[in-house]
Amino acid sequence: FGRFRMRKILLSTTALVALGVASAQAADFTISGGSEFDYTSWSDKTTDTGGANNNDMTFVTNITISASQTTDSGLTLSGVLLQDDGAAKDNDARSVSISGDFGKITMGGNTAADAFDIDGETANESGGGRTAVAGAASGIGVGMGGEEEGLAYYSPSINGFTFGASMHNAGSASKADGTTYGVKYSTDAAGGTVSIAWAAASRGNTGAETAGSETGYDTTHIGGSIAVGAATIELAQYNQKENGTTATFNDDYSRNSYGLSYKASDTITLNVHSQSGDNSKVTNYDWEETAYDITYAIAPGLTMTMSYTDYNETAADGTACTGTCDGTATNMAIDLSF
Repeated sequence: FGRFRMRKILLSTTALVALGVASAQAADFTISGGSEFDYTSWSDKTTDTGGANNNDMTFVTNITISASQTTDSGLTLSGVLLQDDGAAKDNDARSVSISGDFGKITMGGNTAADAFDIDGETANESGGGRTAVAGAASGIGVGMGGEEEGLAYYSPSINGFTFGASMHNAGSASKADGTTYGVKYSTDAAGGTVSIAWAAASRGNTGAETAGSETGYDTTHIGGSIAVGAATIELAQYNQKENGTTATFNDDYSRNSYGLSYKASDTITLNVHSQSGDNSKVTNYDWEETAYDITYAIAPGLTMTMSYTDYNETAADGTACTGTCDGTATNMAIDLSF
């Protein structure tokens, strides 16, 4: 749902919500949502058999209910009470927060490092039926699953600097607790805005190195962006090292991303990004992706995006991909927001 541009609708200014305080006060409830229709067609090195084919359609919906109120002392209490992503509720997105001059404290679904993630992925990427050969170079990030059991702090802006940190608990049956933190600096320069960010995340093992378990890792990220006029350039680098003791759970990934976004008019935006990845623990491993898209704002709340993605991943033994990990994909997405 990254492309949804949601407009909030005020439901009531007299509804009551506790939000964890001793006495309920008047609060504003809002509802926002959207839907997306996708058609994707792709080509790869796999020979289709039976009913298999290289195209599909998907339709998803999203709805969010949130609330906010301001106390007499000037504190703002807010919360995302429900987020329903299609067929399932997104527990990681539910949270409540307390904010004021001191910054913001959030309880629930939140990974602080996400707020400092300049990822360089400006275009809508679509892989069709592709699968990864040798792991997660394409999936490195500073976020983590299970965010609903978390506590985070975000600072106010101090001369252009902001910082934040969060801790997450995996429960009494797992050792996969995690921490994330980040810092960002933004300033006006050369007629535009320059931002530099650093973030990190660390997570423990679940307790057993077995297939399907959460392998512990340490991730670091540095990114930057320059916005001048209608153009924005983003650069990013990620490194993720698994802390398992066996070769299967001890990978060392890196990823570099470069993106450009250009707003050609009030209704048309052009995006392109290029990414490459590596695993230093696997000889000759390589992953590359280039994506292009054009987004057309048809009307307020209605957009259409056309994208093209070219991707390739070298197999773990260094041989070229011969399956779904090497190909191209074309996607059309129609988004409605309300």
